[in-house]
Amino acid sequence: MSVKSSSRWLFGFGAAVLVLVLVAVVLVLTMTGESDRNLLPEGTPGGVVQRYFRAIEAEDYWQAYNYLSPSALDEESRYNTYEKWIQAYLERRQTNAWKATLGEPSVSENTSVVPVTIDIFKPNIPFEDPVRTRRYTFTLEKKDDVWSITSPVYPLYLY
Repeated sequence: MSVKSSSRWLFGFGAAVLVLVLVAVVLVLTMTGESDRNLLPEGTPGGVVQRYFRAIEAEDYWQAYNYLSPSALDEESRYNTYEKWIQAYLERRQTNAWKATLGEPSVSENTSVVPVTIDIFKPNIPFEDPVRTRRYTFTLEKKDDVWSITSPVYPLYLY
């Protein structure tokens, strides 16, 4: 093999790697921007539930906890502080992949109901469907023009 053919081959390989890197960067930038465009308005019940799930997905548990209603947490003595809530959650948390799909919110003056379908992927179960689907109803209350989740206050639906 001559020096010229080795140089051409090396140049071609380098160009291919460069193209792959550029495509990967474009895909990452495009996907990141797309997820932000799909956000529901922040001051709506659907937007609050969506941001709650995004916070859990990003492991920003403090932010997720702050979407919960203080009055609902006061009534639920097992999880009425962040320390109790996060301890219980982290003890039971699993690493299964999951996806939440929001239904159409029903809104009255100061209350709202948001149906949520959660698909949990558990590939380790032989001879069974690896996707478990559960439906939950999130209730929210509006106080001082801020929506917060009153139920459920504990993310049991991710197990």
